[in-house]
Amino acid sequence: MRVAGAGLTAVGWAPRGRARAVSPSAVVVRRQAADRFDLVFSPETARAFKILQLTDTHFGNPDAVKKEADVRSWDEIPRLVERERPDFIMHTGDFIDNDVSGSVAGAFDKMHALGVPWALAPGNHDGPVDGTLSPERYRERMAEGTGVMGYVERGGRRETAYRMDVIAGDSGAAARPVATVMVFDSGPTGGTKHVSSGQLAWFDEQVEADRRRGNSGPIYAMVHIPVIQFKKLADSGWYTDRLGEEICFETDTGRTFEVFKRSGRVRAILSGHDHENTFHGVWDGVELIYGRVSGWSAYGGGPRGGRLLELDLAQGTHSHRIVLPSDV
Repeated sequence: MRVAGAGLTAVGWAPRGRARAVSPSAVVVRRQAADRFDLVFSPETARAFKILQLTDTHFGNPDAVKKEADVRSWDEIPRLVERERPDFIMHTGDFIDNDVSGSVAGAFDKMHALGVPWALAPGNHDGPVDGTLSPERYRERMAEGTGVMGYVERGGRRETAYRMDVIAGDSGAAARPVATVMVFDSGPTGGTKHVSSGQLAWFDEQVEADRRRGNSGPIYAMVHIPVIQFKKLADSGWYTDRLGEEICFETDTGRTFEVFKRSGRVRAILSGHDHENTFHGVWDGVELIYGRVSGWSAYGGGPRGGRLLELDLAQGTHSHRIVLPSDV
């Protein structure tokens, strides 16, 4: 367990079946399996569960200008966290920028020092490419502090797909989740920039297992690269907020969305990747939501920030808004 900076308490996640006290976020992270974690939520008074989405921080570029931009990011991200006081931070990818210099190592420590549990949906710049950290090393570095990153075994290899079940109050390891956050790797390179068939098969298995257990709460899917339905939503004009660039859905064919939709439980898909887009809207019953670019070393104009997703656990509904470190 790591101890965060001044004014924050110790945070981390607990071994399987055992919870430990965490930060003022009112969340305890409890590991149930390699691909499953509980987020035990016990606020002092009833309120929404607050997830701060960060995306596209692009830490670790060795260029001198980019290094200065990283310094600015680490000035503003803690300010954003202090202002919004989230219970959990979800980073939707491109945490690093194909770091081959090793300079990104401190970024993990800085995230841990925020004093809030956090998770990562890997982006295409997070590797693995020559010189970058392996997924195994990512998981190790995150587990050293407040981070969460799971995996599933498929075809003799590990893929980054995992679930985090929100549990209302610590009623034991077998408690029924009131909402679930599912995280997917949308691919690092070339013709594989989409959620894999193995991950989608895992998703279907999770939904079926939940059905047998009587779990039917809402699911929020986290990916880095937007699914092609973001493009269809943009073309329809039925969206809110900023469309600032072409939707870069890469090699997604639409299958990911169809599998998610078929479950009848996915309420929203949150993504990053396209730094100039912050729009959101409902497509075929599922809300599609872009984050707000969070890193100053990333391309694009305008202030950096995040998106605050608030889950009303009693009603099974959600709301969200763009949040910035300060008023502009």
